[in-house]
Amino acid sequence: MKDWHPPSASLITGVRILFCALFLLFAPRPSLAGDPEWHFQLEHYPDVLWHICAVSRNVCWVLGVHGVILRTTDAGNTWAPSQDAWIASKTPTALTAFGPGVAIAAISTYNPWSNRSFSPEDTSWILRTSDGGQSWHKVFCLPGGFFNGIHRLGTSGAISLGEPLSGRWTILRSSDAGRKWTPVADAPIQTGSETGSLGSTAARGDRSVWFGAVDRYPSTTSSSIYRSTDGGIHWTHSVLPFPDPHTLDFRDSLVGIVSTTKRQIARTTDGGRSWSIVTLPADEASGDVAASPDGQLWLTQYRSVLSSTDAGQTWSRVWRAHPSHKVVMKFDLVMEGDSLFGWATTWAGGIARFEGKAIECTR
Repeated sequence: MKDWHPPSASLITGVRILFCALFLLFAPRPSLAGDPEWHFQLEHYPDVLWHICAVSRNVCWVLGVHGVILRTTDAGNTWAPSQDAWIASKTPTALTAFGPGVAIAAISTYNPWSNRSFSPEDTSWILRTSDGGQSWHKVFCLPGGFFNGIHRLGTSGAISLGEPLSGRWTILRSSDAGRKWTPVADAPIQTGSETGSLGSTAARGDRSVWFGAVDRYPSTTSSSIYRSTDGGIHWTHSVLPFPDPHTLDFRDSLVGIVSTTKRQIARTTDGGRSWSIVTLPADEASGDVAASPDGQLWLTQYRSVLSSTDAGQTWSRVWRAHPSHKVVMKFDLVMEGDSLFGWATTWAGGIARFEGKAIECTR
């Protein structure tokens, strides 16, 4: 009998891609009972769908924890997976897109969901695709670093926000849709033992950028929001009224919210200089936050999505997912004309689409 040899990595990857493609082709897409503005387009995809970037009413990119990258160009009727063995062996941490063909993603050798501690030997990269995800190219390598967020700045600018290296926060800027990246010389100096977190970054327009930081040592936990009003070149920071900024987003250069892992959020109306606590209506931990172009603020609480039309002062539940989806992870929305379009991902691999009229909000 011939000696048995384990299947190669390329064969395993090929089988995974074939399985994912068949899943997307034949998976049922049932509508969700309840609010008709939300409905599932994809149920229980075989990955935790972590990050999402809505580009238009028809185009959206989704990033999975285990390296899968999904894209739709037909409003979510079909989703095409993009995956290769090298990306699948790393941990994706951030994603932004410039259209149906061009997107930028950050990946790392470090997996924050594992039991292993971060090591100086870990490496992160920024990848770019210009062909809709068929091929990805390394455009920046960061030995010993880790990216928490990537955002567009205007029509062709981009910014990457990462953990401190040698006592200074990692801030990179691009002016050519992510082809080339330049470190910011005056990136803010790390205070104490500050670290960032995935999702605790935001950007609006072509000049306003924010990221959260927390220092848990030596005894008292403190946290801050760093902010820039010139596209990430210069920075200031303010102290938060709670210990751990989880996720944050801004609807414009002044109004924003930051969540914690508790039943609280904080809101700002002055660009992040000062913050006030808001207690949420349900006794559940807050999760992801998002802002839509009409001025609405959005927030997840486990399986629920909440909305605020008065700059985060009051909140109402607008959607609740089925219990099998466990947690609503991330969402992103765009506005075209007087209508809103967007998508939300769940821990159980679901993708739900939102479609509704824009709402006049309190400014």
